[in-house]
Amino acid sequence: MGLTLVLITGIACLVVGLWIIPTDFQELCNLFSRNDGWMFTIPIVLVVADIYLTLLGLSVGNWELNPFVASAVQIGSWAVVPFVVSYMALSVGLGLGMLSVGKWLFGIVRPSRFIPFAITCGAASFGPLSNAELLAFPRVGPGVSLIGTIVEVVALSAGIYAHFRKFELGRLSLT
Repeated sequence: MGLTLVLITGIACLVVGLWIIPTDFQELCNLFSRNDGWMFTIPIVLVVADIYLTLLGLSVGNWELNPFVASAVQIGSWAVVPFVVSYMALSVGLGLGMLSVGKWLFGIVRPSRFIPFAITCGAASFGPLSNAELLAFPRVGPGVSLIGTIVEVVALSAGIYAHFRKFELGRLSLT
């Protein structure tokens, strides 16, 4: 059942996303060429950290809440690589999508257009942060761990938005 779920989801995402790959690559090239282009790699870094910490946690006896990740890990090593690649592609696509949503909601010249991207990065950080807390503090109760993770997620979102706000306001004042 898990293999079927992972395969169907992967094939559906591939079919839906194939037609916009050239546009996504062009947008990524434009974003990476900015002075703060490294900020747009945050979704990729979060995916890699999530997968790494999940596998590390599973090796020491923790269990996984995400059914997609649990299914991919249970299937075996041959399923983990396609899962990681599709997870990275999904996170980059979602990040680009949130940048488009921000432009649509707030306009192109306002720093507020980065709010959806910052919130999405914060939400995506929940997995790696909770895994890291489980590994670092295995005896802490789930309530304390959840509160700590939520505080960290909000702090990351606020930090990303504050960076873009400062960078964009500085850029706008120079022009």
